[in-house]
Amino acid sequence: MANILWERVKILQNAHGWSDRELARRLKFSASHVCDVKHGRRPATIEFIDALCEVLQLPYERMMRHPSLRPAEPRK
Repeated sequence: MANILWERVKILQNAHGWSDRELARRLKFSASHVCDVKHGRRPATIEFIDALCEVLQLPYERMMRHPSLRPAEPRK
């Protein structure tokens, strides 16, 4: 099962100066929905993850922790 890297989300959210409500508004999900996903009370749907990646301009591989995803090789 994939897990959202909420530490990374929070860093980017703070960099943009967005409150939790503003992030939810930009995601087009309710603040309570985002909170529920964040605290594991609701699963993160593909629509939610796609919105999060789009809003934060971060590729899926940098947003998620999953056993099948490996970190990118360093550029030479």
